[in-house]
Amino acid sequence: MKAVRYLLIAIVAVILLVVVAIAIAMAVINPNDYKPQIEQAVEKQTNLDLVLEGDIGWSFIPLGLELNNVQANLEGDRFVALEQLVAQIDFWSLIAMAPQVDTFVLSGLDANLEVNEQGQGNWTRIMPEPAEGEQPKKDQAEEQAPADTTAQEGSGEPLNFNVSNVEISNAQVHYTDKSTGQAVTLENFTVTASEITLGSEFPLDISFRIETAKPKFEVDGSISARLAANEALNEFAVSGLSAVFDMNGEPFGGQSVTAELAGSARANLENETATLSGFTASLANLSMTTDLEVKGFGDKPALNGKLNIDEFSLKELLSNLGQPAVETSDPEVLEALAFSTNIGGPAGKVELSDLTLKLDDTTFNGSGSYNLANTGVVFRLQGDKLNADRYLPPKAEGEEEAAQENGDSASGQQTAAAQDAPESDLLPLDTLRTLLLDIDFGLAELIVSNLTIKEITASTTAEKGLIKVDEFSGKLYEGGFDAQVTLDARSNNP
Repeated sequence: MKAVRYLLIAIVAVILLVVVAIAIAMAVINPNDYKPQIEQAVEKQTNLDLVLEGDIGWSFIPLGLELNNVQANLEGDRFVALEQLVAQIDFWSLIAMAPQVDTFVLSGLDANLEVNEQGQGNWTRIMPEPAEGEQPKKDQAEEQAPADTTAQEGSGEPLNFNVSNVEISNAQVHYTDKSTGQAVTLENFTVTASEITLGSEFPLDISFRIETAKPKFEVDGSISARLAANEALNEFAVSGLSAVFDMNGEPFGGQSVTAELAGSARANLENETATLSGFTASLANLSMTTDLEVKGFGDKPALNGKLNIDEFSLKELLSNLGQPAVETSDPEVLEALAFSTNIGGPAGKVELSDLTLKLDDTTFNGSGSYNLANTGVVFRLQGDKLNADRYLPPKAEGEEEAAQENGDSASGQQTAAAQDAPESDLLPLDTLRTLLLDIDFGLAELIVSNLTIKEITASTTAEKGLIKVDEFSGKLYEGGFDAQVTLDARSNNP
């Protein structure tokens, strides 16, 4: 027992001596005296010209380093600048072998990334070119990586790392591509987080502004959420997500548009599962909600959930997005659209069930599926009543007669051209051969060109270039019609 006691006393004494030595060193040594040596070391190893204008400070408890007014120039131009960097680690957590970052502050970061006319980025020129016959350090590291990885195998202990406070403020990055004329600016970038502990939730707030030159586009964004990650870093969760993006610029005709995201998400990389819960997304007056489960992150995922797009006005949406209006004969149409479906199916196949599509006064119900392996599409859709005349563009006075005359003339020209051209040039044979379809469509009543057609049925299949309209039928006046069509595109003479 005495030996154990003496051993413990010796260990404590060594720790105290180390602590005292570090404290004395920090009290005696002024890091600002070594600025020239630090600048010369960076300039010797890189192509950067380091300028330490502000003070360098350090502290003992917590163990920390502070840099102020740092700038690095590359080939005479400023590459990156920094107003302040504070990194502090709790000293006693290092003694306990459970490192905890007390504070990390990054303020006033300003980086300039530039691609020249030859497509080379300035960041690729930070490290000097190796001398002739000398192997680049990057290649040397890659050669050593497998040995290091092997040495670390089997040490699958969970990471125990905590951060008390993280604050990034007033950061900006400028990206310019002289080969394309594109310029992107990220500014007012702010990140705040606290009590970051693996295995527990912690709050995260992000705000930023992005501006692009081609096209002229601006985004002001803010994201707030609670994040969590396990100690093995293979399971992540987001809860209480609230993200708002205010956008404007050329894509929206100079108008301002707001997009929002909200909900919760969880992913497990080991089990290859992910879920979206109460997830909502909106753009202007368009709003979508979904709950979705995904099993398998490969080429054969299995999905289960539901998707709902609330009723919205398409004309209002186009107006909000700064897009041209859709001119229709009836100004009251395209004012009530909606969509909902359940999502399911086995692995590698997406199946839609209880599908409902609303177009003003018309409702379609049905189901469908998409096979990820062979891109096969199966669709069943049945509608009640549709007046297509309401959706046609309005005709100006005298336009109908002129259209008829022009149509007769154009028809003759097209017929002559078709006779001169081979059929293989008129049809996209390669595309037709890739189609795998099985589609059934029905409509109880269709009004088009003032004709009322009832009980419309259309059935189409396509496989390996053989496309068939097995049935196209309906009732018109006191009679009806029925047609079948086959297109064989399996050869170059369809």
